[in-house]
Amino acid sequence: MGILAACFVANTVYPFHGYLPTSRRKYSAINLEKNSKGGSSLGSTKPRAGVTNGTLSFSKKLRELNVLVNHSHKINAPLSRVTPVLTSEQSVVLRQEKLPDAIQDSVLVPGYIHGIFWSNKAEDSIQREHRDISATELAKMTRETSVIRMVPGCGHSQNRLLTFQNGCQVCCRYRNSLDLIQGEIYAYSLSQILHIQNLPPTTVGVINATGSQWDAVRTNMTGANWLDGHRVIFSQWIPNLVPAFLPKVFQKLDNRLHPPDIIGLGSASEISQLVQWSDMIVLDYLTGNMDRMVNMLVNQRWNSFIMDSPVHNLEQSMVTGQLYFLDNELSFIHSYRLLYRYGHFHAEMLRSLCVFRLSTVDNLKRLQSEGNIWERMWDFAVTSDLLESKQLPRLSRKNIDILKSRLSDVLNQVKSCQKMYPHEHRHSTKFRE
Repeated sequence: MGILAACFVANTVYPFHGYLPTSRRKYSAINLEKNSKGGSSLGSTKPRAGVTNGTLSFSKKLRELNVLVNHSHKINAPLSRVTPVLTSEQSVVLRQEKLPDAIQDSVLVPGYIHGIFWSNKAEDSIQREHRDISATELAKMTRETSVIRMVPGCGHSQNRLLTFQNGCQVCCRYRNSLDLIQGEIYAYSLSQILHIQNLPPTTVGVINATGSQWDAVRTNMTGANWLDGHRVIFSQWIPNLVPAFLPKVFQKLDNRLHPPDIIGLGSASEISQLVQWSDMIVLDYLTGNMDRMVNMLVNQRWNSFIMDSPVHNLEQSMVTGQLYFLDNELSFIHSYRLLYRYGHFHAEMLRSLCVFRLSTVDNLKRLQSEGNIWERMWDFAVTSDLLESKQLPRLSRKNIDILKSRLSDVLNQVKSCQKMYPHEHRHSTKFRE
């Protein structure tokens, strides 16, 4: 699909959503910490029924337990010997024996997972957008096509939503820190070599205030305090997006996505979300992204209802349900500097995950075996023409070593999950240690 056709579909086929192209959650990982007296600046949201202080109530947990036991009756076999134990914290501890093989086959692998991996059926539940232009096409367009409109939007005060002569709309992120531009473009490169298709096409550009390309919006550029020669990030504007929320499995007391947690999930849309979430957790762990789930986990100390709020920098298409992992500028450089303080939140999210996309794990294993994850990221950025004439500095050797270490962490988690669920692993023959 050509650039013009892609932009025509993006701007005319689907109704434009009612949200302005600005950040709808003003808190940021850049300012995560709040003092105990001042509390959080985040507004509390109204809790869901059955939720107390951000967790499911004890009564609701018992109802979930009853559903689990009733399900075992339906298949005419005891699921397990289950004994609810009330602790002082009013949580349920389930004591259960190993499930019989026949029951594990029918309950724990309901067509959506094979072992600890999502099945083809689960993968097929994701409806992808078909209007995206490639990052290479985006780079060519932003360097050659005239800009006809420029309005505030896309987050930060100096960011702007641009409309080009061919009808395409692009978010232009004007950042004064080169680290943020590196983080954004290298996070996109990593997503592409892992075949994670949840980031909009992204490229680096340079503002040419004296060029004819910007004639129609020169006054707007002055008003935005844009400087000639400044490097920016261009990302395709995705219409029809709404805020995304935590999936139900992450709202439970155990806060995890493991094979048994697929029980009772029959909706293709639920499965679609979880497949994408598994990729998001892996990608955010690799990049050290603090501006999504880690942001929420940190702010939960001051806002007990934050888990009921939209997930920061995560949006969902109203048309297809596809998730978009937005604003990844803190990746690698800023986030790696703060791992000593917030790294345990990343580890918590990684441990919560025991169902993966097989293709993502296979790609990670190949990158680990070849030892060239950074070289592959750099080659993609260069060959896709994402870096403009002014090439970005490469990641430092220290940051590359951290990235490789975190890649190993992810694969170690995969191995731990295989040991945790050995029966399910027998059904998955594609991935070998």
